[in-house]
Amino acid sequence: MITVEIMNLIDLLEEMGIHPKKVASRNGGEYHSNCPDCGGTDRFCIWPKQGNNGRYWCRRCLRSGDLIQFCRDFQGMDYKSACAKVGKQLTNTHLKRKFSHNESFVPQILSIPSDIWIQKAIEFIAKSHQCLLSTPSLINQDKDRGMVKQSIIDFQLGWNPCEFFEPRESWGLQDQSADGGSRFICLPKGIVIPSFREVTPIKIKIRRNSWKPEDEYPKYHVVSGGMSSPSLYGNVKNPIVLVEAELDAILIQQYAADICCCIALGGVTFKPDYFIDQLLRKAPCVLFALDFDDAGKKAFIFWRSTYQNLKAYPVPRGKSPGDAYTLGVDLRAWVQSGIRSFGTTTGI
Repeated sequence: MITVEIMNLIDLLEEMGIHPKKVASRNGGEYHSNCPDCGGTDRFCIWPKQGNNGRYWCRRCLRSGDLIQFCRDFQGMDYKSACAKVGKQLTNTHLKRKFSHNESFVPQILSIPSDIWIQKAIEFIAKSHQCLLSTPSLINQDKDRGMVKQSIIDFQLGWNPCEFFEPRESWGLQDQSADGGSRFICLPKGIVIPSFREVTPIKIKIRRNSWKPEDEYPKYHVVSGGMSSPSLYGNVKNPIVLVEAELDAILIQQYAADICCCIALGGVTFKPDYFIDQLLRKAPCVLFALDFDDAGKKAFIFWRSTYQNLKAYPVPRGKSPGDAYTLGVDLRAWVQSGIRSFGTTTGI
């Protein structure tokens, strides 16, 4: 009988001529190396003993997964070939799990913004954050929405006091004027809502001040050049609450950060990128709490067919978590109930 040797992530990388360096002993050891896809020197993080098949994550191109996914991402293998490569037995359970989701959906692999954009974002976020903290009347408005000052600090919310424009080149973006596009980045007056991947800013949204439905421009403005990925808040190992608005996600984290992770899509029609897709598939459970309206109900068809660990979980009052809070709903108790109803007590 021929025995196939079981490989790990370090073995696969060394086979490709990449030699990871051990940087920590936690989680059975953490290693860094260049990424097999986007290069670098130490941006590729490997935890060879985490879980059953190890884990990897690139801080630049955001590819992530386990031993099997590594073979698919970087060696062009299908699922069956990847199992054979690393010495994992292919079972009916594996096959059922592999083909139980929506096969028509292929998430995009996104890269983080340029270094120039990131630096400009850091400066703008810091300036608007200080502006908000130094304006008591604005702090009081946020308190009316349920937001405490510590959350404003933790999530680096800010206030842009006036609309202004900056050249696209100053943010590391191409001037579009030759094609009839804009030469400038717009930074409207309003609440600044940054999104981060770890500590790196990847997206900035601004909620326009005094917006009305009849206005020409949308309520939320996304600053050009950022990632189109959903916003992530909290410990990714916890059950996930999926919502539309970033402020709703932050409000939930304010009361339930120790028991859940929140993902804000930024709009009912938005889909997850590859990084978020992988988090959703590995989550203990996903509570689908998009706004309880016709658009949200329609979107649920896609989400339920794509993620088998997801269930509809609208707020008991109002159409969004923000509405529910103002109507007296205990958001922490609501999250706890949803996790328990899914048959898991993770994080509770």
